[in-house]
Amino acid sequence: MIKMERFFKDMAMAAAQLREQENVERIAAEKSRAEACQKYDQERRRAFGKLKNAKRQERRRREVERNQRNKEQYAKSLGCLDYIDEWLIVTQAQTTPANFDLAKKALIIPESNDLNYTVSHIVGNYVIYTAVIRGNVCQIALLAEKGKVYPSGSKFDIKSVYQITGVERFSKIFGGNVDIIVVERKGEILFTDFYKKPLDVQARLWR
Repeated sequence: MIKMERFFKDMAMAAAQLREQENVERIAAEKSRAEACQKYDQERRRAFGKLKNAKRQERRRREVERNQRNKEQYAKSLGCLDYIDEWLIVTQAQTTPANFDLAKKALIIPESNDLNYTVSHIVGNYVIYTAVIRGNVCQIALLAEKGKVYPSGSKFDIKSVYQITGVERFSKIFGGNVDIIVVERKGEILFTDFYKKPLDVQARLWR
């Protein structure tokens, strides 16, 4: 009888241990499945994020290329070889006697920074714009258009495009002369540039 009771107790204990082991294994399996699901979700989100970013970059690349084509076509429609969409100060700095004839064939597309140029004075048919950039005084002369007024201090029109026509020598107020690049307004900007480059415009124009 005692042996029988001990047998039943041993059986009950073994069953309890088995159930406990099953519970441990079940909990471990559920934890493993949860971790696997979490890892899968993370990888899926990461892959989706990369795909979304790749699509965004591709859209941006196509937009940049489209804007470049629009600018090139517009420049050629106005009889220009190519275009420059840098600051006027950069255009002036890179225009030298060696490449001046080539620079005259480029359509100049100003940037928002060119609003620093304001009308300082008018000499004959030329409107002189002056800007102080990093302590340097920069000037550019614009051929005045008939019927258009250029109030003193008014900002350079960056909604238009320009072309270099030559260089004129002007007398300084306090004596001496200065040579200033002259530009002519060719038309209005007909496109919107959402994304800035860098482009290889300088390499194509100045070599």
